[in-house]
Formats: sequence, structure tokens, C-alpha cells
Amino acid sequence: MEETKEMELSDIFYVLAKKKMMIIVITLVCTLISAVVSFFIISPTYQSESSVIVDKKNGTNTQYNNNDVLMYQNLVKTYASIGESDDVYIKAAQKLNNGISSDELAKRITITPVTNTQLLTVTATGGSAKEALDSVTAVTDSFMEVSNTVYPAGDIRTVNKGKLPKAPAKPNKKLNIAIGFFLGLMISVGLAFAMDYMDNTVESIEDIKRNFDLPIIGTIPLEQEN
Repeated sequence: MEETKEMELSDIFYVLAKKKMMIIVITLVCTLISAVVSFFIISPTYQSESSVIVDKKNGTNTQYNNNDVLMYQNLVKTYASIGESDDVYIKAAQKLNNGISSDELAKRITITPVTNTQLLTVTATGGSAKEALDSVTAVTDSFMEVSNTVYPAGDIRTVNKGKLPKAPAKPNKKLNIAIGFFLGLMISVGLAFAMDYMDNTVESIEDIKRNFDLPIIGTIPLEQEN
């Protein structure tokens, strides 16, 4: 049975040194590709966020019992469901009046209850900073109008208005480049060891030392032509 020789630490360094140019080239190519994709191919996505608070009508009591907490949790869930209704996005699309349909606008909006609070966050994405801000403003206003009409037992008010984003939320260029670098490094190193494993040729004294348990008596220099 053929014995499988375990790779020692020196063998690992030998393979890495032998294939270092290939490793460097593949790693740089993957890093460059991720940079080009992040900067020039992936369209930037901007994000703006507002928040609203849900309360019961004329709710002035600052001390809550367990029943009140449960009531507010259900109230927040109710308003979150209202925020997904078609009426909200139809009104918001009319306010924007920029050609975007209510269905397309709904895909760009997320209304999320904040855990253990009476708050709801409205998050909008867009291809530009202004588009994201306009969308979150229109949806938040429409959300409050529809909510106070459909469920007047509660009261919904703006806590934080949306702000003009200073930079795109996606893509994360630094993260993408880092991922490209490490992906290229892993691919190139893995390929280097795979090529070394399949390579049965002997090209140097180091290859003889690694693969054969034989003493090296001497070397024959390559004769150079005059």
C-alpha cells in the first residue's frame, strides 16, 4: 500500500514560496475585480429612516401596568399592519408624483416595530439621497394619515423625520474589496496546494529532499553553450 506522506510546516512554506507569483497575481486580480464591481458596476443604494410613536387617544398616563403594555404591543402591531396596506403607498405615490408606482414604492419601504417600545421605524431606499428622503417622507406622512383615519382609537405621531443620507448604504465598498482579497487569497493558496499535490515531476534538489528518502551525492551543473 502506498504511504501518504504528511505535509510538514516546511513543506507548506516551500509550496507557498514556489507558487508565490501565482498567489499574488490571483489575489490581486480578485481584489481588483471586487473594486471595479463595487465602484463602477453596482448601483449605489441610499437609505433614509424616520420613526413614529404609537399611543392611545389622549394617552397621558405615564405609569403602565401589564395590561397597558400588552395593549400597546398589540397597538403597535396593528399600525405596522396598516403600514403595509395599499392605501398608504397609493397616497405616497401620489405625493411623490415622480412616476413611481405604488407597488414599486412598497418594495423600497420597510416598517418595523422597535422591540419593547411604542415606536415604529420607516425605512426607505432609493437610487439617490434625495429619492430616499422623499420616499420616506411621503410614506411616513401617508402612513399617519391612513392610520389615523382607519384606526382613530389610536394616535400616531412623528418622532424623528427622515434625513438626507450623506453616503450610500450599499454597496459597502471596503467590505467588498476585503472579501475579494481574502477570497482570492484562499483560492490561490488552495490552487497552489492542489497543483503541488498533482505534480509528480522533480525539478530541483528541494523536490528530491521532499519526495524521496535518498542521500544527495552531488549535482551535475548544466553545461552552458559558448
